[in-house]
Amino acid sequence: MPNRTTDTTAILSICFPVAGLALGPSVLFLGFSTFSSGLWRTMSLMTAWALPGPLAVLGIALGHVSRSNMRRDPESGGRGLANAGLIVGYVLFGAWLTLIPVAGFLFSAP
Repeated sequence: MPNRTTDTTAILSICFPVAGLALGPSVLFLGFSTFSSGLWRTMSLMTAWALPGPLAVLGIALGHVSRSNMRRDPESGGRGLANAGLIVGYVLFGAWLTLIPVAGFLFSAP
């Protein structure tokens, strides 16, 4: 039986969306609990909104690259990781796109 290696892009395709899912709320929590200055709170809020979207897009792109590599080389492994990265990336990106107008409505001045 040949030794199958997991495609690196498949691993990264799941790591980036999960990092965006974890880092966004944690930055928001740390910014609001640690710093009392309005500037730090604003920066943590902006970072929490800005992180998940680009990381999700990066995970989606790497998932598609990984699946393309697996079609060319059937011996490479990691198909489940690539599929999971695509699913988590698309769900996170959809949630991010949905929450941007909601946040704009909630934080808009009267």
